[in-house]
Amino acid sequence: MRVAWVAPLDLNLLQHRLPLRGRRFHPAPWITNGLRALSRTGELELHLVTYDNGLDRDYEFKEEGVWFHLLRARHAWVPRALVFYRLDLPHFRDVLRRIDPDLVHGHGTENIFSLAAVRSGYPHVISMQAVMSELVKTQRLFSRASVHFRVVSAIERRTLQLASRALVEAPFIADLIARVNQGIKTSVVGNIASQPYFRVVRRTDGSARRIFFVGSLVREKGVAEAIVAFHRLALRWPALELHVVGAGEDRYVQFLRALAAKGVGSSRVSFRGFLTPAEIAREYETAAMVVVPTYYDSSPNVVSEALVAAVPVIAVNVGGLPYMLDSGKAGLLVPARDSSALADAIEQNLTHPAECTAAAIHGQLLAQSRYRPETFVTGVMTAYREVLGISNRAKR
Repeated sequence: MRVAWVAPLDLNLLQHRLPLRGRRFHPAPWITNGLRALSRTGELELHLVTYDNGLDRDYEFKEEGVWFHLLRARHAWVPRALVFYRLDLPHFRDVLRRIDPDLVHGHGTENIFSLAAVRSGYPHVISMQAVMSELVKTQRLFSRASVHFRVVSAIERRTLQLASRALVEAPFIADLIARVNQGIKTSVVGNIASQPYFRVVRRTDGSARRIFFVGSLVREKGVAEAIVAFHRLALRWPALELHVVGAGEDRYVQFLRALAAKGVGSSRVSFRGFLTPAEIAREYETAAMVVVPTYYDSSPNVVSEALVAAVPVIAVNVGGLPYMLDSGKAGLLVPARDSSALADAIEQNLTHPAECTAAAIHGQLLAQSRYRPETFVTGVMTAYREVLGISNRAKR
């Protein structure tokens, strides 16, 4: 079966073939982990098609059993979403025609990739991660970001109207999709957590005091609320530390650093920058907990990764997070944008270590089933065969 993935990609993984000049890309681990798992089945001829403004030309080559088709964005100065990706769709269509796949799998309705899949003319499956129609509600102020979110939300709606088969990471996304197009068949298939998290051996006796925030340093992720919550507790818990892992725009990171410097525990807030999965996994061996105070999220990787590693999680009660935390049985749920409630939940974990550990173990058992490679491969291959009308036993 020949399958083309139209998806984002961390081009640093291919830097030995590309003139990247030190650029940083989103790691998109759900793409690389999924490709590797499917490639190992030996049942597919896999092609990945992506694009980037910084490429000097188009590239095409085979690497570790996967064909990569890397497209240089035409007229890179034009805001892509504002023109509904009209500059790029023909480019994707031409490449897909050359590949001539049995099926196209588009990843993400917040960008061109799923739109290119449903407009390709080939049988398709889309995977929906972020839900732009919900994320746009987090934008309370008129800004460049809010305009972008609204445009992309419209593109997402059009993509869903054209789609016939979708893979989602939480049941609530299927419910949202049905409001747009009741004819789409959906399946819940969790992405694969990176292998270092499965290998974490926890080394804490309940006295750990290092709290972690892991994610993009943007307003919508609730980093400021995490810092304010930490300062509320810093005086009562003098050994408590907050480790902020991730990167963001310089201006916002400076704001966060200034906010951290104002509180009682300013010397105990560390901005760690970008860390690899292996580096984060090592930190998780002795972490007290991970906090996820995002304003809205469908299924953040940081939650599945922490759960797989048996690190206690506190997250907000929005989007797909209740599903990921088994309605509060696998971690604590708090209201969004509420630093006081977050501080109370942190303190609850600190003062009730046995209950905290029990929830983390429950979460680990759940997550290691949901987010392992075998579960992903079974779900994805089932969808492919259903779309193509192939028996689950048939192979090409």
